[in-house]
Amino acid sequence: MKKHFRILALLLLTTMLMPTVLACATTTGYPAHWHTDVFPQTYWDVMDELIPSPDALPDLIETWKEEFGEDIYFWPYEYKAAAYALEEIDGTSICGIPAEDDMQKDKAVELAWSQFRTDAKGIYEASLMDEMIALYTFRYQYNGKDYDHIWTFEFVTDGEKTYGDCKIDAKTGEFITHAAEIGNG
Repeated sequence: MKKHFRILALLLLTTMLMPTVLACATTTGYPAHWHTDVFPQTYWDVMDELIPSPDALPDLIETWKEEFGEDIYFWPYEYKAAAYALEEIDGTSICGIPAEDDMQKDKAVELAWSQFRTDAKGIYEASLMDEMIALYTFRYQYNGKDYDHIWTFEFVTDGEKTYGDCKIDAKTGEFITHAAEIGNG
């Protein structure tokens, strides 16, 4: 009896802490979270456009590799989100698409670069800064109650070294973190 109570308590605690999204597939082949209100309609609009059926995704990923390169990290954020769209939601974070009221890509990129230039001033030479690119992803980050909408950035030269990073709250435009740091390559 005690063992069953512990299992029930653990199950109850887990469901209270995690979003109520099931990861199992539906009869359509899409995951159970497909077209739920867990994510904004803009996400579903892009997913519907990029993924015509669950069976098509493996071939689409191969096509996208040819178009954008083998490393998904360098793909446009919409395609990153699509590549992971059919996977289980682990309850913590998933690649996403900004909602209509979120900060959009161009503004986020501008803000991130501005902050990075400020953080990197006096640390990196101008010639190195000119070689850098910003790799970015939009994420839905679970906060214990619902999902925060976050832009994440890494500033790199050749994909091997990260020279700085930041996270921006897409609802408020505030920086969650930001730093210029010595590369890890």
